Amino acid sequence: MIYNPELYKKENIIGWTGDIQNNPTVYFMDDSTGDVKKINAGHITQSHSFSGNVGREKAITGKYSIENTGPKNEQGENVSQEVLDGNVIHQSRSPFKPVQNEEQREQLAQALNNHPKVKKMYVESYILGELEDLQNEQVPQEQIEANLKEQIREIQLQEVKDICQSVDTWAKENNATQLERDRALLKELQTHYTNTFPTKIDNTLKALKEKGYLKDTATKELVVSAEDALSSLQEKEQTTKNKEAKEKKKKEQPSLEALVGSATNTNQEHSERSEKPKPNKLEKKKSFRRLSFRG
Repeated sequence: MIYNPELYKKENIIGWTGDIQNNPTVYFMDDSTGDVKKINAGHITQSHSFSGNVGREKAITGKYSIENTGPKNEQGENVSQEVLDGNVIHQSRSPFKPVQNEEQREQLAQALNNHPKVKKMYVESYILGELEDLQNEQVPQEQIEANLKEQIREIQLQEVKDICQSVDTWAKENNATQLERDRALLKELQTHYTNTFPTKIDNTLKALKEKGYLKDTATKELVVSAEDALSSLQEKEQTTKNKEAKEKKKKEQPSLEALVGSATNTNQEHSERSEKPKPNKLEKKKSFRRLSFRG
């Protein structure tokens, strides 16, 4: 389902952060109501270390502005901050650049087609959007429920993977020991599985139940333990590695046809050398004498 097409359209693009040539974050604002306290705004993140943070941000409404008033980044530039009703709600990784012409707007509008859905980190909104798509396709209810459960688990496993990558990056940057890395990962996962994800799932299930889906599904049935999630993730990664290794080996090994062709050519060359007549000793001597008496 396309998320919030009323806000996310080309004419509402106000600027971007990052590199305009390489997956910039594109910002949108709709102030058509004429009330400065009821401005609709949002952005599309096209690249992020957390995959669940890629896509359309949930729309916000209020007294909105975006300003380059944040701390300096590594390049010495003040990063942008989105302010809603006097509070900073989002800080970017680089300064905000306003649109200067229609060519830039057209280029930034590509994000609309590339990312039509809300970010997966907003599990409830994302899953409800998927539900609407499945209903429009007239998929049977049993299949819808199975599909939604699978998607929830996939989002959960991806969040675990993102957490692992984040902790590994932290450990590398801080020269942490393996024990320090493991403790940090355990702490992050405990927080995630104790508070963050169960809350997301509770809200999602409540919304689904209101629509007549997943009536008998408890939260605990959908939220696997951290150990199970990591185990499943490791199995998937190992399967991928095995597949890649098999494909690499297949590419490195010459095909049977090539081997047969090579052997045939070698045998043919050997046969040709064997069949070639050898000059006798008398002819060699005569040839030598003729060459010797040329003066």
